[in-house]
Amino acid sequence: VTTSFNYDDDNGIEHDNDNDDGGEDTVNIVLTTGFESFNRDLYQKAGQLLPPPLSSHIHLQVFADSDIRSSSEFATAVQNADLFIGSLIFDYDDVMAVSELLPHVKGPRLLFECATELMAFNKVGSFN
Repeated sequence: VTTSFNYDDDNGIEHDNDNDDGGEDTVNIVLTTGFESFNRDLYQKAGQLLPPPLSSHIHLQVFADSDIRSSSEFATAVQNADLFIGSLIFDYDDVMAVSELLPHVKGPRLLFECATELMAFNKVGSFN
């Protein structure tokens, strides 16, 4: 499934369905929990509780800070993300690794309670 997103100042994200097969749009969301990695299972379960109309359009991948530098799956997920959410990422090496990947995120980047260097990547629509 290939989905492209256009951003405008008024509405944020507009979906353009570029699927050759006429399939549904899917939004790839990457959620990365830093020092709260003990909540990873909780976040995954919450993603599974999305109502059916949403669950068929959202692909949620949840990672912990331990995955940032040890998992090639993490890098691939961020490079293909339409939305990135990061929380409590402070370790210097993790911050550097995530900083290199964030420019690849196609849509909003929400980083809160992270190192200042990462919070500079916050972006929603035209707001940086």
